[in-house]
Amino acid sequence: MEKDAQVLYDLIDAAYPEHGDFEWIKAYNQILLKYAKALDDGEAITEVRVPMYIELYQLPYFRAMTLSPAGRALYGKLHQDCHDYDAKQLRQKALAYGIIVAAGTWAASFGGN
Repeated sequence: MEKDAQVLYDLIDAAYPEHGDFEWIKAYNQILLKYAKALDDGEAITEVRVPMYIELYQLPYFRAMTLSPAGRALYGKLHQDCHDYDAKQLRQKALAYGIIVAAGTWAASFGGN
């Protein structure tokens, strides 16, 4: 595992066992497990950090300031690493999520499921 990937993996490992009393903690832990496994399987950090950052940010009611110290350290590292990307690259990576949300919003507005 690359040095940067190992640092991210260690941050995930430290954040996972810290539990809070949040309704989104199960989804949060599933995201951590998903990306820890991806790093462990040898996936490049460039393919992990932005999707992980986006998935965490898009959790309903997610607030980084309510995380434990290790969780805040992980999210802060992801946030800092994502400053390397410009807004266009981040939009492209989040486009699929936006399309799904928009489709659900309009379908609900017009009586769909």
